[in-house]
Amino acid sequence: MVQELPFGSPPACAARLEGAEINTTLVLNKDGKIILFGGHPDWSMGTGDAQYNLVIDQDPPRVMQASLLNNIFLSPFFDDRLAARLARARTLQWETSQARIRADVTGIGVALDAVRKCNADKNAARATQK
Repeated sequence: MVQELPFGSPPACAARLEGAEINTTLVLNKDGKIILFGGHPDWSMGTGDAQYNLVIDQDPPRVMQASLLNNIFLSPFFDDRLAARLARARTLQWETSQARIRADVTGIGVALDAVRKCNADKNAARATQK
């Protein structure tokens, strides 16, 4: 599901894939790079910076940086090859010292394309208003 976030300038589009263990959300920063959100309403992790391992399908774990906001991980994907790999994923596994959390993200590439189109449409509409 693609939706417009209620903040940002201009407001960004996001795709959310809900899961039993973790909800996965994709947004793009102003440079078009992926920011991956992983969260769940039941969590309470505090705030700050953290590292975790991300396993895409059966690939080896990748050490990722994240910002924690109570019940959400926010991870930037600045590496284009990693972003391309994420777009082809079927499962993501988030591994911390306390848990292994798995998400079915089949269709994440289609969701990412929809976010890109939504942002492009919003930018084009904004440009015609000037």
